[in-house]
Amino acid sequence: MNKAYFGGALKPLNSYLEGDPSLSLAGDRRRLRRKGCRHLFALGFMLVVVLSAGAPLFGIGVSISGQSRSDVLKIGYIETAFYDLRLKDAQVALEMWGSSLINRKESPLSKVDALIIPSFALLQNAVSKDELDVVILGSVDYLMLKDRNLIEPVMAPNSRNDCLQNYLILVRKDRGINELAQLKNSRLLLALGGEGELPRIWLDTLLLKEGLGKSPLFFKETKAVEKASQAVLPVFFGQADACLATARSFDSLRELNPQIGNELVALKTSPRLLRGLICFRKSRAETEKKRTLDTMLKVHEDPQGQQILLLFHEERLVPFQDAYLDSAKNLLLEYEKLTAKYGNQNKESHR
Repeated sequence: MNKAYFGGALKPLNSYLEGDPSLSLAGDRRRLRRKGCRHLFALGFMLVVVLSAGAPLFGIGVSISGQSRSDVLKIGYIETAFYDLRLKDAQVALEMWGSSLINRKESPLSKVDALIIPSFALLQNAVSKDELDVVILGSVDYLMLKDRNLIEPVMAPNSRNDCLQNYLILVRKDRGINELAQLKNSRLLLALGGEGELPRIWLDTLLLKEGLGKSPLFFKETKAVEKASQAVLPVFFGQADACLATARSFDSLRELNPQIGNELVALKTSPRLLRGLICFRKSRAETEKKRTLDTMLKVHEDPQGQQILLLFHEERLVPFQDAYLDSAKNLLLEYEKLTAKYGNQNKESHR
């Protein structure tokens, strides 16, 4: 895969594989967001490998000038997608998969550029200038793009025959906790597992609706962890007061240990939400869009493709449907209204 830069601001993939000290950021919210893009990175990486058939993987990048737009595919996704991944494992698997793809029918592409974009502002700028062919982003990022009419959602990740999932706030049954207000000044663990901003927005929406303020002020501590077990088990053993995890991960854990299901209960359950999606540039040629789409929708049929999907806890990619975003759109609108109301109330109280 080629190194690629956007306006001198992007970083080559090798800097992440070798370890980049700039990845260590202070602030819980930024850590949550970095942990929250794991699966978006997987989708982007799968696109690069599948569509690089006929071109070397992890090669040295060259300037895009002199090559036609149809020969080069530019894929953009946010830098935060690279937080806390097993990149060495992913690289080995992707190299093996790429080798098998190179021996197949030759791709019309001469180059695939993976553009690592350091911020939402730069992503928005690239989309506005029509400079990306494929964009991988979270549902919240997509809904917040001011020029999202320039891109079109085409694919969504699917697991257990469903693109949407619920989030849960879990507590012990024997603690007698029946309301959110009872968790004031408690310790909350968050298992984000590639969910982007949605869990935090849902959590803050719940708290604001009940007049409890936002999570940083309500809880004594909120801590992001990498695996669902690292959030659920401390609650099970009484080492934490509550946790936020996906319903899927909770179901998997209680299948392994039914006692977890017997002793923990969902205090709150979110609407079914879409965590992320893949978009194409609208102005891209229809034949090119169809070829890319057809290739990606079959990724789960390839043995190496299945290994990549398994590595990132995905089962397949499916065609996008507008209805997938409805619940996330409604949640974001409610969150913005409550945030504005909460801000106005704070201003009034300080007069």
